[in-house]
Amino acid sequence: MHWLLDYNDAVILVYNTLKTYTKNQPADKPLPPLFKTDDKSVSEDRQFGLDLFWKTIARDEEYSLIVENKLRHWERDRIAYMDSILIKMALCEFCEFSSIPLRVTLNEYIEISKYYSTPKSCNFINGMLDSILIDFKKENKINKQGRGLMG
Repeated sequence: MHWLLDYNDAVILVYNTLKTYTKNQPADKPLPPLFKTDDKSVSEDRQFGLDLFWKTIARDEEYSLIVENKLRHWERDRIAYMDSILIKMALCEFCEFSSIPLRVTLNEYIEISKYYSTPKSCNFINGMLDSILIDFKKENKINKQGRGLMG
């Protein structure tokens, strides 16, 4: 990673976290925890985060190509960088994490975009993921097992 390239993204993430705080709240309100509080959950959450990170990076070129192929009347450099990252992470969850239902992945990344990206990002990400998901299902690229995971 290159700090100068990531500076704006880091500032936006910090800003979006801090704007959830108000003037009338207790001064000792802590920052939100990075992981859940019990030890087992921390370990599972940390491992999930690491797995998602490395698997997304490993297939970055493939996911970038999928996104580029879905863009109509848009140039790739017009997409918010955070949107691109969130879409790739969602694609990774669709394909690599068999225990996470498709609806959960869709809802989570749309919600995350509301906090960490542009005001219109949630609609863009929703449309992109819906369209890609249709193709993934046709091509049998979805790796889900169990009842309710494909819905």
